[in-house]
Amino acid sequence: MNNILPGPGLLRFLLAFMVVVHHSFPLRMGTWAVYAFFILSGYWIARMWEDKYASTRRAPVTFLWSRWCRLAPVFFATLALAFVSSSLIPGAPQLPQDVSGWLMRQVPIVGSKSAGTILPPTWSLDVEMQFYLVFTVLMFIAGSRWRGVVGWLVVAMAAASFLLVVQELGTNVSENTGASLSLYFWLFAIGMWLHKTRWAPSRSTALVSAAAFVGVTVLLLAWPFTREAIWMRGGAKAATVAAGALDPRTIVHFWWALGAVVFAPFIAWNVLQKSPSWDRMLGNWAYPLYLFHWIPRDWYYSQVNWSGPASHNLMLLGINFAAALGGSWLILKLIDQHADRQRARWVNARLAPTAR
Repeated sequence: MNNILPGPGLLRFLLAFMVVVHHSFPLRMGTWAVYAFFILSGYWIARMWEDKYASTRRAPVTFLWSRWCRLAPVFFATLALAFVSSSLIPGAPQLPQDVSGWLMRQVPIVGSKSAGTILPPTWSLDVEMQFYLVFTVLMFIAGSRWRGVVGWLVVAMAAASFLLVVQELGTNVSENTGASLSLYFWLFAIGMWLHKTRWAPSRSTALVSAAAFVGVTVLLLAWPFTREAIWMRGGAKAATVAAGALDPRTIVHFWWALGAVVFAPFIAWNVLQKSPSWDRMLGNWAYPLYLFHWIPRDWYYSQVNWSGPASHNLMLLGINFAAALGGSWLILKLIDQHADRQRARWVNARLAPTAR
């Protein structure tokens, strides 16, 4: 049975491809996929800190620099391609007016979204870097005489973060891509908790978790009231609702948040599975695919004609997906893998002799 379930790398790749589908196809599940990514990030960062970073010289500095180096090469490469895309493709995000100021704001990654973006998926990288900073502070406290408060701090911050999400859902039904960790810390905290507790759910528990998420999602797709909040063509607008009436997008967005929690047992099981080399490659491929896919997506929307033949539009969609996969593969091979090997060597060189 394990052979037909995704390994850790394949799961990350499937989540990234779900975002690709979200941006080019009517099935709009990308929000949930990013939420699942944040849970995974919380788990892997907590695990990597304990397994490696905590044993390095000047651990907080090593951790932050390493994580920035993990994100930056693909981030800057795709930004450069997006800059060209915005210059050439009609309908692509507009170039910033103050290019030099915009470029300076991109360098730290933190705060890059607030300067304006020509590559919309990068908002989540801004959130990731914010989490790395907060995590570093938490680990610094954990190494001091105040370490007993770290657990309570995480719980309090996660509770405040979730309450803020509930408030946002009550007042704003647009897709939530605000680049503030305050809206997402609770998801990272779930991942951190999965590592801290060493929870190892059974395969059957994992399957029930995944089946519950899929089952409710299918019901929402089948229910006419919520269907178009999930099955919506890019560029289309949801039907307006009467004042005071419940907006179906509120239900769907709440489910993406709750569905991430429902899916967490599957994530907890998945991260403990063996990951052969091909699976790790797929996991690494997920990152450039997630960022790069927006560029062929811009081309696709500049060419598609919704009133034209369906066969022509399907051909364009296929080219879009193929270009996203092919372009991101080249970024993986030509940039990401080389940069990551250098980063890993640097981190290993900073390990204490007893930890090597």
